[in-house]
Amino acid sequence: MSDYDYVVVGGGTAGCVLAARLSEDPRNRVLLLEAGSAEVPSEAADPAVWRTLIGSRADWDNATVAQAATGYSVPAPRGRVLGGSAAIGPGVHMRGHRIGYDMWAAHGARGWSYQELLPYFKLSEQVDGGDPRFRGNEGPMGVSVLPPANQLFEDHFEAALAAGYMPSTDLNAARQEGVGWIERTVTESGRQSAADAYLKPALGRHNLHISTRALVRRILFDPEGRCRGVEYVEEGHVRRVHAALEVVLAAGTVGSAQLLMVSGIGPADHLRQAGVDVLVDLPGTGGNLHDHVQAAVVSSGSESALPALQQQRLTFVVALRTDPAEPQPDIHLGAFAPYHSPATPGPTASGYAFVVGLMTPHSRGAVRIHDGNVQTAPSIDPGCLTDPRDLDRLVEGVRRAREVAGRPEGRRWRSGELLPGPFVHDDALLRDYIRDTMMTGFDMVGTCRMGMDRMAVVDPLLRVKGVEGLRVADASVIPAIPSAPANATVLAIAERAASLILEDQRGGGVAGRDASRVVRLRGQRRQPVWATDVRSAAIAAERRR
Repeated sequence: MSDYDYVVVGGGTAGCVLAARLSEDPRNRVLLLEAGSAEVPSEAADPAVWRTLIGSRADWDNATVAQAATGYSVPAPRGRVLGGSAAIGPGVHMRGHRIGYDMWAAHGARGWSYQELLPYFKLSEQVDGGDPRFRGNEGPMGVSVLPPANQLFEDHFEAALAAGYMPSTDLNAARQEGVGWIERTVTESGRQSAADAYLKPALGRHNLHISTRALVRRILFDPEGRCRGVEYVEEGHVRRVHAALEVVLAAGTVGSAQLLMVSGIGPADHLRQAGVDVLVDLPGTGGNLHDHVQAAVVSSGSESALPALQQQRLTFVVALRTDPAEPQPDIHLGAFAPYHSPATPGPTASGYAFVVGLMTPHSRGAVRIHDGNVQTAPSIDPGCLTDPRDLDRLVEGVRRAREVAGRPEGRRWRSGELLPGPFVHDDALLRDYIRDTMMTGFDMVGTCRMGMDRMAVVDPLLRVKGVEGLRVADASVIPAIPSAPANATVLAIAERAASLILEDQRGGGVAGRDASRVVRLRGQRRQPVWATDVRSAAIAAERRR
């Protein structure tokens, strides 16, 4: 059995941050285990075509169970590659509204309010010209607003303003509501993931080891219930590794919950039904699964719009409240061209859309295992639209999207409405349309929720309840999904998790380091490293096997 101080399970966004930060101290021996390859498909360099990667070798190729509210299953993509889902996703960098994080803290996740998390958001990013009260400019992750793809988007931006929505110069700063251009972790050279931004500068460290195509099968515990390491499969061989200090799960919302359950940590009755011996009865494990839910208003492009529709870009968003009583924006209208959804009938290749995203869903579901074999795909049920309030708000969101799409500012770009269609107007028909075409936002969270109540899986220090030496630090710990794509939040969670872990190691208590004093990975703006540096080193190791 090999020995390390820290074993990080999962080489996605959170795992890359954790491995880089924990290994900044040369005394810490760190192992990062990733089930996927270090080699990303070449088309992943262009985030505009990210949907073509669903079902590819860089994806676990999961799908939800048939949703009770809709009757059909939807894809549940998650990255199986170094860099994780952010290496194959759209590359949007957006924080949720501050109220959402304050609600985390108010409901038991002490230390995770917006003001307490803000230093870690800033720590992760490098933004030129941002408001220093809210934005960081020395972090590893390069963030920028790409110029509008074409005049089609400029005109629809103006249409949103004319519809009464206020402009925001930076939706990640003071004004987190209204109309703003989208920031992305994309440079002129292509996509940038946490593997590019965090692991590349760490390559030369003798104390950091990265092993890809290494599938962790279970967590190892001693008779007293302390986590001692993990068992994994590499090159067809079963291997064990010992963690002298801690194992940190960063396998994602599905992977971390599944790994806990196959290792005996979870709802006791469910584990027994799956044939797994119960180590800790932790009833919340795998529960609280939820995701953003999407519908769309799709316009048929006019002849003048056709060249613009080939540029495939998500460009701006309208963050709005369907009711003034909502504590934060609950709907995003994202301008997207061309639009295609596997759930959407009819030809849309010549159309562009306002994607209507429900950002604060009430519906909840669960991840469940079938047996104790981690290679058996789990049941994934986000419970989309099971709470009727979610469907009502999506109906209102579709109405708002139609209002913007139908304004005269964008008239020259459209020849009519493809979806829902000119005859679909009353609430009952709109509900049917949404049920028939609903998709998730590919931002699943919540299955290892942090908090202090009985259903929480980890405490506010991200320690798994009932055992020692084991933490979870990824999207699964999120109590309620942020009102934005999740990746920027996961970066901040992982930054703060590393801070907490290192502070505990030093015996400095539980408050975590002041992020302004964290040793940074300094240097030039990070560029993608598709076939060089960290990926090429790991790829070479794979090919030598």
